[in-house]
Amino acid sequence: MALVGAYFLLPETAHRMKKDELVGLPSKAKFGVLSRMLNPWRVVRLYRYPNLIMVALASSSLVWNMYSLLTPIRYVLNPRFGLTSPIQSGLFYLAPGFGYSK
Repeated sequence: MALVGAYFLLPETAHRMKKDELVGLPSKAKFGVLSRMLNPWRVVRLYRYPNLIMVALASSSLVWNMYSLLTPIRYVLNPRFGLTSPIQSGLFYLAPGFGYSK
């Protein structure tokens, strides 16, 4: 639902230069325009804003905690509770999975 809502309700903010707009430009100008559009360092320049740094730190800590908690489930809980089937240990992934989806 969120993907459909985002697709229809949020405006597109990415600049899309069409091939027709490059027609008539000299080769050097075409290269300059395309290199500015495809420059990956544009993303890094966004970190000059403190609020984006805080959001990046918060989301990266959430991902770090998620993987550090979910990765050892099989190795820690299977011997402790005597789980023999992968489906039994797989049920332990449901609660964190539903919790992280909200």
